[in-house]
Amino acid sequence: MNVDYLKKVEEMLSKKATMETAVFQTAWQHVLDDLKSGNLALSAQNTSRLNNQLELLRIIEKALPNLNPRSDEEIVKLVVFDAKNVGDHVAMPDQNASQHEAKIIRREITERFGILYTFETPDGTILSREFFD
Repeated sequence: MNVDYLKKVEEMLSKKATMETAVFQTAWQHVLDDLKSGNLALSAQNTSRLNNQLELLRIIEKALPNLNPRSDEEIVKLVVFDAKNVGDHVAMPDQNASQHEAKIIRREITERFGILYTFETPDGTILSREFFD
């Protein structure tokens, strides 16, 4: 992961943390140690950048559970920047195998670190799907 990107993440998290600086720094060091341990580096070779971003979010949640990063949209936008956002339009197949455009009206990172999108189709149908990239 890019050093500048990790610095931005650290800065945002430190602003949101309601703990002493030394406690935050120790927790952040656990994040960096997890990254350096090779878990993310090894998976980076075998999966997408989005999956690596979700893995970083999981590591952050493990080190800083009080921040509840999965539920903080600002953190999710920064860490999981390759994910589609609320308001984006995507092509979706219907039952007849034809494509139509659907609008993302909700996005949630689930406990399994999938991305649960809720879509609205042009005819007003609401549907949700969880993606693991």
